[in-house]
Amino acid sequence: MKTLDMPINFVQDWVDAAIIAFQKKPKRLITLEGLQRVVNAAVEDFNKIEHWKSADARLLAEHRLCLSLRRAREVLQQYGVEIEELPWLEELEPVAEKDLFLIADEPS
Repeated sequence: MKTLDMPINFVQDWVDAAIIAFQKKPKRLITLEGLQRVVNAAVEDFNKIEHWKSADARLLAEHRLCLSLRRAREVLQQYGVEIEELPWLEELEPVAEKDLFLIADEPS
């Protein structure tokens, strides 16, 4: 997600948007605490979803969120902030962003 030098950024979710807003130069649009709140809210909201179109749809959404959370964790760690351990974040095999499109295109 190296797009900070562009005049506009397209994102997958609120976590990516918060990362960009935090890293915005010359002046940040949100604080470090704001980024943390977005990360926590994204995890809480994801866990509240009870009904998915399919198991594959949930897995796809989980992988997309996982990528964003890993990016956010890297940014937060640069400032000495650890996000709480998320079992499913650690358990998911890393998937390259380009491979998510392959998952999304698989028939259900």
